[in-house]
Amino acid sequence: MRRPVTVLVALAALLVAIPVAAQAPPAPVVPALELTSDDGEISAVIRGPDGAVATVAERVDGRLEAPAGPVTIAEGAAEVAPLAPWRCDRTLRRFAATIAAPGAAPVTAAAAVRTPSCARRLQVSRVPSRLRTGAELTLRIEDTWDAGVRARVCVDPPAGRTRCRLLDVPDDGEEARITRRLQATGVWRIDVRAMSGAVRVRRSVRVVPPAHLRLLATGDSMIQTVDHALDRRLPRATVRSDARISTGISKPQMLDWVAHARRQAASFRPEATVVFLGANDGFPIGAAGCCGDAWIDAYARRVQEMMEAYRRGGAGRVYWMTLPTPGKPTFARVFRAVNAAVRRAARQAGSGVRVIDVSAAVAPNGYARSIRRGGRTVVVRQDDQVHLSLAGADIAAALVVDALRRDGLV
Repeated sequence: MRRPVTVLVALAALLVAIPVAAQAPPAPVVPALELTSDDGEISAVIRGPDGAVATVAERVDGRLEAPAGPVTIAEGAAEVAPLAPWRCDRTLRRFAATIAAPGAAPVTAAAAVRTPSCARRLQVSRVPSRLRTGAELTLRIEDTWDAGVRARVCVDPPAGRTRCRLLDVPDDGEEARITRRLQATGVWRIDVRAMSGAVRVRRSVRVVPPAHLRLLATGDSMIQTVDHALDRRLPRATVRSDARISTGISKPQMLDWVAHARRQAASFRPEATVVFLGANDGFPIGAAGCCGDAWIDAYARRVQEMMEAYRRGGAGRVYWMTLPTPGKPTFARVFRAVNAAVRRAARQAGSGVRVIDVSAAVAPNGYARSIRRGGRTVVVRQDDQVHLSLAGADIAAALVVDALRRDGLV
């Protein structure tokens, strides 16, 4: 009777043991580091046993820098996003994760990822090779990393001050835009640089003169012979002469030249203005009598306002002629003050204004009725010892044409 019992007990023991033997322990999670790279950022997934604490750092020259974490692994993984931004100084990025499980020694997992080069990060729209004066140039700038970046955009005219502006290029693939009107002729240089990292794009555009130059020749009686010489020397230009005899900047009761300059610029819209003016000046300006520094300052302020009017916001250039040394000492004192004021105003006005030194050409050693030129004697002054002769006016006009040529207007 005992044998069957023994068999049943053994069978029961066997039945109990079978399920226990089938429940094998889970395979250990192998520590691992996985890297992804997108939209200007590197992200990491760290794999390891649940409850383990992990940190991840970049390996640079054998050292671990800028550790991120700690993070706790759950369900076999932990994410660090973002881990690090893309960089311009290195594109192959190596990282190591240190994983410490409870009751176990820390282990390390390593991985590497290659990020895009900075060389093409900023995409700048195509720039035409040639534009006419006064044309608008629109630059469209995109961050191909889609990470967003601040860029410094500089537009450098052929002469004068470079203008720069900071732009925030968005991180969603949209473009940042900047528009400049190109007034001066010559080569304009464009420089776009990211504020973070060595990212730089350069462009250039040549601005050429209008097909037909509009030139205003204006002033007092000094301009009367020069305007005809300019018209003869510039057959492809429209030269408008506006001579106001006996007027002066210091005598607005006869003609307010500042207001008149604004009217001239608005009606004719000159691309170049030649001014020969001041032989009738020397009158007090406010409390300042001629010809001390206070008078020169006051005169220069009026001249500068006229220059700004003729510049038309950069659409025009100004060529202001100095008064040549006269024969009479009483005139010479006024002429020196006028010329000093003109030069002072031109320095303040900046780009787009040239001072044409007539004295250097027709009175290099002080007043002389005639000079030696090209191996012959040329009479350059009229009998009044102030105005230019026809030959002197032609010399002065040639100086203006040379300046126009240097500026690319003819």
